[in-house]
Amino acid sequence: MKCTILVSQGSPLSTVIGPYEMFQLANSLVEKERRIEINVVGTQCWLKEAKNFEFKLVKTFNEVERSDYIVIAPLGRITPNSLVFEQALLDWLQGQYQEGSRLISLCTGAFLLAATGLLDGKSATTHWQYDNEFQQAYPKVLLKSHEVICQQGRLLTSGGANAYQDLILHIIGEQFGQAVKRQCAKLLMLDFSRKSLQVFRTPDKMRRHLDEDIHILQDWLQETLAQPFKLDQLAQKINLSDRQVKRKFVKATGMPPLIYVQYMRVELAKEYLLETIWNVEKISDAVGYQDVRFFRGLFKRHVGISPSQYRQNFT
Repeated sequence: MKCTILVSQGSPLSTVIGPYEMFQLANSLVEKERRIEINVVGTQCWLKEAKNFEFKLVKTFNEVERSDYIVIAPLGRITPNSLVFEQALLDWLQGQYQEGSRLISLCTGAFLLAATGLLDGKSATTHWQYDNEFQQAYPKVLLKSHEVICQQGRLLTSGGANAYQDLILHIIGEQFGQAVKRQCAKLLMLDFSRKSLQVFRTPDKMRRHLDEDIHILQDWLQETLAQPFKLDQLAQKINLSDRQVKRKFVKATGMPPLIYVQYMRVELAKEYLLETIWNVEKISDAVGYQDVRFFRGLFKRHVGISPSQYRQNFT
């Protein structure tokens, strides 16, 4: 697994070193063969944050082959000049995305991600201080600066600078499991339960496909997970028949839409069991099941143990 942190001339060092050290901490907690390979690269060879201080980068972006994750560090203070990007850089980001990479922007890094055109027609967030500048520069993007994190398929954006911690913890959880994620959060004294329960519901393995129609449906299902499931609504969203949607969904994710929704509800329930003090009845209702007996049976079929046993074993 490869991760590239892309920094620019104005990137605050804390938002470069912070993600890097979080990944390194996670790497130190797992076996060598499971570790993430981390590269820090720049739009140019020097990163200058303050007077008389420079940070030398070993590589520039065009020396990097495909990465599983591209983390775009904040650009720093936004000025008209800071929104002029090399076409080669934009082409490189677009190429990485087309090859299956997940592109993740931190804070004002969303300006660079939006400049690629990949966010057109999609929701995104950035630092609230630059709402007007973002909307003027990228009117086709649906700005939601009140959101801490927005996920649109393989595109993820985070708001104010420290929101990067939630994103990096999410990636750590995907790659190494929830136990390592919680251990990292405790060692760093971070509260990661605030946003991750509602924002990140789709495991990475379900998002590695390249079918944009299915990514659209996954985004919608993520937002409406607790609502009654209706296959015809999915079909209407992408103008296909029920049978065509099923076929595309299975090809992209490996499971039919209904089984996928059940799986995602169980995954969310597992998070609630570990990160809240809610009883099973409340969790069942929160993930879309008013019949708690049905929920208990579904959970046991998927996980192998009851919700109560799961909470007892993993907390």
